[in-house]
Amino acid sequence: MEQYNLSSNINPKAIDDAINRLRGEVHKRRADIKFIVPVLFGGLYPAWSLQTTIDKALVTGLKVDGGYDETTGKKVRPASVLLRPLLPEHFAAGRGLLIVDDIIGSGESLQKVLEIYPEATVAVATYWPSGREKFACLGNRLILGQELPQGQYVNFPWEKSHPNQQAWLRSHHVYAEQLRLTTVAVAASIRLRAESQNSNG
Repeated sequence: MEQYNLSSNINPKAIDDAINRLRGEVHKRRADIKFIVPVLFGGLYPAWSLQTTIDKALVTGLKVDGGYDETTGKKVRPASVLLRPLLPEHFAAGRGLLIVDDIIGSGESLQKVLEIYPEATVAVATYWPSGREKFACLGNRLILGQELPQGQYVNFPWEKSHPNQQAWLRSHHVYAEQLRLTTVAVAASIRLRAESQNSNG
């Protein structure tokens, strides 16, 4: 079974440097981007940061289960899309969307997203070499930040597993409030979806 290395805590400056690498390319393509759609929750901070660069609407609601056990790092189930954002119908194929995530590892989660939005542009803060190769077919619709060693997963500063999470959130209090509100909204959406499926079943 596929497994990633859980041992690395990324320096907050390193993630900001990675996002800064995205800014220039995203800014060049701002005319073609209508909405910024983060893959929750890892993509929320990079998306929030990029929003300040191109001043486009940020639309939350895209939630993917990567299928990994957070304790062991082992792959335990296939990736699946749990929620989709509410978007105008003419964006159904993804043209005009900037999908933002924190990492391309195995690429399975991003593959699931692109099955829904095949014409979207993708910006990713960090990536494995295999992830870059897997999505090279996207051409200039793939915008990459910082390369990581193959198989190296990292704990990002907004994650509970990062030792400096609380200090980081205090220093990013505006984003912390955005994260809190999004977390509540997504939890409610998932609960309502489950209740609807149960009642229909």
